[in-house]
Amino acid sequence: MKNQLTSEQAKALINELGLSKAINQALGDITQAGISRDLNVRPQTVSDAVAGRCTSLRIQSHVSLCTGVPLHIWWPDLYNEDGTPKKRRGRPVTRGLFDHAEA
Repeated sequence: MKNQLTSEQAKALINELGLSKAINQALGDITQAGISRDLNVRPQTVSDAVAGRCTSLRIQSHVSLCTGVPLHIWWPDLYNEDGTPKKRRGRPVTRGLFDHAEA
């Protein structure tokens, strides 16, 4: 891939432009629409994964590969330095489960 950045360059871009714009600039000629076609996912899913609004190891790994920047640089809250997902606390789904229990 020709769009390789160093981690320091990526951090500088994030500080200057914000995460989504930094990634889009680092991708160069590769578009989010192109990524969605390559991976057969909706464009909104790619957008959400790039912005960190959702976690998709497949999409985020593809972005990381295309830019040459490790996952933990783009999404430090989501990935460890070795590229494994960080453990996240799940929120229990309770809404609606007991609505009719007392009725």
